[in-house]
Amino acid sequence: MTLKQKSIAIIYSVLLVLILGLEFYNINFSLISWIRFLTMFSLSLVVVMSKKKDHLKGISIVFILIVAGDFFLVLSNAIQGLNQNIAFLGFIPFTGAYLVLGIIYLKLYKLSKKDAIVAIPFILLSLLVFKTLNPYVEGFFLKGVSFILLLALLAVSWSSVLFLFRDIFTKNRSIMIAISGILMLACDLGVGFDLFYPDFYQIRNMVPINLVWLFYIPGWVLLAIAAIED
Repeated sequence: MTLKQKSIAIIYSVLLVLILGLEFYNINFSLISWIRFLTMFSLSLVVVMSKKKDHLKGISIVFILIVAGDFFLVLSNAIQGLNQNIAFLGFIPFTGAYLVLGIIYLKLYKLSKKDAIVAIPFILLSLLVFKTLNPYVEGFFLKGVSFILLLALLAVSWSSVLFLFRDIFTKNRSIMIAISGILMLACDLGVGFDLFYPDFYQIRNMVPINLVWLFYIPGWVLLAIAAIED
């Protein structure tokens, strides 16, 4: 990795520890929300302003959409006077981000029959998640957006893992992209269960740290590092 890539890894690891520490000690919800949002905003800014690998030049759009999603899902609850119900609008830019990212990935290689085998666990997982959460998701709009988001997320995770079986990037870069896809999947499934599954709070209370953000920041930091030109 270059000095810039190493610096990104170190800086955002420190910010992750800061966020998790503030949450652990339950320090000022609004402050934590702003730090979360500004962390992802600054990461997106770094990606947009950096020279990127030829195959991943369109990745800037993905990070811009992620910031838009974070405004609704993360920051809106901390801004007084905003309607708290707008948080769910964050699903729309996140869905767009995963669709764009999936298109970027899938344009880089041709799918084979072997890739279908890799897709099996992702398909089974999507069916399980849909069956579990669907009864608790209310409203036609929210059900539709959530379903499309789930499919887009699983497609991105699957397509990111496929880089491990191709020579498009270096081995290290392919591993970073694959891990980032898995972390995105783990993070957003956690968000889904946290928002909709009634008994999920019991699991959340058993874990001393916020697993969603433990997966979220590293997932996108890895993708940022992989996308930036060496």
